[in-house]
Amino acid sequence: MMELLDMESDDVLFVGIHGMGGVGKTTLAEIIYDRVSNSYCRFEGSSFISCIREKSTTARDQAFLQKELISTIMQEEIHVWDYHQGIRMIMKMLQNKRVFIVLDDVDSDEQLTALAGDRKWFGPGSRVIITCRDSHLLRTHEVNDIYKVEQLGIEKALQLFSLSAFKKTHRTENYMDLSKHFVKYAQGLPLALKVLGSFLFGRTIDAWESARDQLEAIPNRKIMDVLQISFDGLQELQRELFLDVACFFGRQDIFSEIMLERFDHYHIDMDVLVEKSLISKSKYGWLSMHDLLKELGKEIVRRECPEEPGRRSRLFRVDDLYHVLKNDTGTDAAKAIVVDFCPKTKDQVLNAKAFSKMGKLRYLKFHGSRNNLKWRGNPLKYMPTNELRYLELPGYHSKSLPSSFQPENLTVLRMRGSRIKQLWKGSMVLDNLKVFDLSHSKNLIETPDLTGVPNLERIYLKGCRSLCEVHPSIGSLKRLKALELEKCSSLEKLPDLSSLERMTYLSAGRTAITQMPSVNLRPKSIRHLWFFLQGRKLMRLKSREPIYDIGSLVEYQKDGTYDHLEAAWIDFDSKGENILDMAGGVVSAIDDNLNMISGWSLGFHIPEWVQYKSNGSSVKIDLDAHTNPEMGFAFFIVCDSDQFKSWSKYSTAVGLTIVFATDEEYNVEYDCSHYRLIPTIWNVSLRKQIGFWVYIPVVLRFLDIRRVIKISFKTGWRRYLANSLVKEEVEVKECGVHLVCPDDANSKFYNSIAPLGRSGSSNSYFHRRFFASIRKNEKDVMFFLRRKWDWDWD
Repeated sequence: MMELLDMESDDVLFVGIHGMGGVGKTTLAEIIYDRVSNSYCRFEGSSFISCIREKSTTARDQAFLQKELISTIMQEEIHVWDYHQGIRMIMKMLQNKRVFIVLDDVDSDEQLTALAGDRKWFGPGSRVIITCRDSHLLRTHEVNDIYKVEQLGIEKALQLFSLSAFKKTHRTENYMDLSKHFVKYAQGLPLALKVLGSFLFGRTIDAWESARDQLEAIPNRKIMDVLQISFDGLQELQRELFLDVACFFGRQDIFSEIMLERFDHYHIDMDVLVEKSLISKSKYGWLSMHDLLKELGKEIVRRECPEEPGRRSRLFRVDDLYHVLKNDTGTDAAKAIVVDFCPKTKDQVLNAKAFSKMGKLRYLKFHGSRNNLKWRGNPLKYMPTNELRYLELPGYHSKSLPSSFQPENLTVLRMRGSRIKQLWKGSMVLDNLKVFDLSHSKNLIETPDLTGVPNLERIYLKGCRSLCEVHPSIGSLKRLKALELEKCSSLEKLPDLSSLERMTYLSAGRTAITQMPSVNLRPKSIRHLWFFLQGRKLMRLKSREPIYDIGSLVEYQKDGTYDHLEAAWIDFDSKGENILDMAGGVVSAIDDNLNMISGWSLGFHIPEWVQYKSNGSSVKIDLDAHTNPEMGFAFFIVCDSDQFKSWSKYSTAVGLTIVFATDEEYNVEYDCSHYRLIPTIWNVSLRKQIGFWVYIPVVLRFLDIRRVIKISFKTGWRRYLANSLVKEEVEVKECGVHLVCPDDANSKFYNSIAPLGRSGSSNSYFHRRFFASIRKNEKDVMFFLRRKWDWDWD
């Protein structure tokens, strides 16, 4: 393969890897990708797009793959909205870059056209590896060369088998003949060799001989029979787990232990399947199952009753589901229904009453069915609830749950995109419910009384645009870890969360919340919380009193829970043509005992009481060696807002650097603060100057400075333009410095530094954008984002 890739050539080369399933195409591609990524630094970007066949069924899926390709190469998130735009973006952004790309498990020409349609899309010297089961598809795409991965020869197969059976590359002498027998049986297929070897590891010669005899007794010696031996050796609960994974996780090639726990499986059984090589576990903890093993599981289920799907334990094919529900052939044999509806699925009218015969149904998951199904009757009215553990029914068409629906064992309830207005009246007892998801239910007005759901851990209400109130009973959920209120555009305030003890994630972006909630409403006991708010609302001016107060940030930070707190708001007139006011503040930890406090606002003037002031970007100040080292400094600058007319619609950050001149030749620079400004609407008018201030306690001791004769300010702003970071200097119009004794540093002083009140306007109505972010540190932020992603998968 390395010879076919010809790394010294400046030509753009497409190389295919072809072979049967389980033969090692992806493994080979991964090894080459790791080797090239670590050894060939001349590539300007690289990307490994895995499981393309599983991920791609529509043009929309291909746009997602295009986004993944571009984003990983450019190392930033690039949005791709449709298939054709993705092609144009790949051509534009990669045609001058030397890139290394692997497209794994391709099975259609449309996928290749979307991701690597022409060599002209990539810069000179680029390499594209394509793994595929269909060699004709590779030839049709006119790849430069095709490498066929053959089954292993006897010696290589013996080595691989020995690694699984003995944990070394050579055989134990007593097992030599038996090893050769099993290697011959596996016919050189790596997956079969690994499964057999792992199954026999640590067993006696008698057990090996018994397994050999069992293999010989099976008439059909195909790979499915080899894999069946491992299945037959499982205990009952382990078999159930294997069949669930094989039948229900076909579309996404990787899944997590949390997902399987939601299906009422035990962690120990997952470990057994990993040990038996029936499930693979990555270093990141993700689990996966090979296609051949999935096919084995599906075949086992099909053989339960080949003629009638309603008598099988699991339904996973759309056609089988339609047959059972339309013909009312369901039985108590049905334990689970998990069906993936693709957009091409034809609309069907189904008989809801058919569920009444499925008394042992434990799992029901309809994925992508929101616009594909029409019901004759209410499915939840007839669905037995004695065994039901998991329910995912997108697009549920009724306004509430039927009173007869009392699923006391339910652990997951997902009804995304439903028409529900009120889930239930009063209180419903659901002691086992852990996940509650009504995302994008646009008619939902309020959440139900959750008093009877004490073990709830995660609530997802994203996109519930009519949601006006979160029921106060949410404050009684001692186990609640995550609350998502993103895009709840009618929600104006948060409930009291002060009693929650385990919450680690709270998101309320793009709501109607327009001010920092009281510190008394946040969970008090938690120490790791990423808290994000962002709202926008049409408001009426009632007074000139400020809605935003820097003191609230100080109150949030006092107990030492957070490392960084930030809030800002911006007001537009009713037509969105002019900015009326805007302001923001930041409280960030310098160390365990010191906090730096910053602010900014439109129409700002340096207060009269500031001790040292000057026009321009520097001020003379003579501090001798007797200055109190515990004294804090408040720094001020004023800039002309016209410099910010070209603000990006994305976040803009202004950085402030303070230069301390200690004598004629020695300067000390300190990058003290970054202010995140809320982006404006395009082409609005500012018309006022903008000011920034920062208070730094014990700055002289912190920087080990004895004497200062002049303080200067350097400031600049960063913005994203055309997917690139632009840095520009900002001219300072005025500056000032004020010395603060330690006893004066309190919240009243912070507010007196730069009062953030409204400057007054004749507009009684105005639009407000609000932003607030509270976090422990960046590492924790990434941890909680990763956990949120994991939660969204279960």
